[in-house]
Amino acid sequence: NGQETVPKEETQMSGEQAKLDKINERIENGRIIEQKSWKFIKELNSYSEERLNAVALIEGENKITYRQMFRKWERYAEVFSALGITEKEHARVGLVAETAASSVFSLYGLNMVGASVSLIGIQDLMDEKRLRKTIEKEALTDLILSDLLMMPDMLLRLTKRKEALGLRHIILIHVPAKGDFIPGAIQAFARRTRPFQRRVEGVLFMEELLERYEATPFSSATRSEEAAIILHTSGTTSGIHKPVPMSDRGFNEAAARILRDERFASYNGTAVSALAVGMTTAYGICD
Repeated sequence: NGQETVPKEETQMSGEQAKLDKINERIENGRIIEQKSWKFIKELNSYSEERLNAVALIEGENKITYRQMFRKWERYAEVFSALGITEKEHARVGLVAETAASSVFSLYGLNMVGASVSLIGIQDLMDEKRLRKTIEKEALTDLILSDLLMMPDMLLRLTKRKEALGLRHIILIHVPAKGDFIPGAIQAFARRTRPFQRRVEGVLFMEELLERYEATPFSSATRSEEAAIILHTSGTTSGIHKPVPMSDRGFNEAAARILRDERFASYNGTAVSALAVGMTTAYGICD
């Protein structure tokens, strides 16, 4: 017909550029922040196969792509849906968040099913009285803890008081106790305590739950919540760290304003940030 055939690669690149242009337009006009946080991050990083296969998280020697991370979010969401830790059940989850990939998977898996997430600092694991007060004052319905620093005797006391504290589930997520970034003393502590954690009745282990509930259907939450993610101040009020509720919209805006910065827009390299503080202590988790 006399028309010139456009190579498939050029058509694909043109389509990807159009998607990226649309994302940049939504960043500039602010419409991109009007959604759940999990969906915001997925939109930013799904415009091409190359982007989906790029590294999203580095945990020690382990590299996790965006595609793999998004699937992890879904698998954790399957677990939470099966357990009824959802928006429909008015779940507010205390997540004692290590700086670890499993904490990120938990946070965004919970966000997917619409549960409100209160990010509790590692220091509160060392203060059982404060942790109990936080559970009571924030009306937490479920608790997700890291197995890296969890004392078995404290875990036992929490499970015995689970009903009195109003908790439906106590879940342990696994954090690798190896690599250059985990001090030797903590590695040794984890090796000693993990067998005892397994003996505590009433505790659920995420690794087992992921196998048990794989492919469980779930409904993705889409409505932005006013207290989607709760951070805490370093100071205390009434015996607990003062809660700072953030909406999905506010959480997204913390990242979007960086994307609008001219210095970021003009940077042509691959930006890699190091999260060297706890996930609960800085807006770095948003970024």
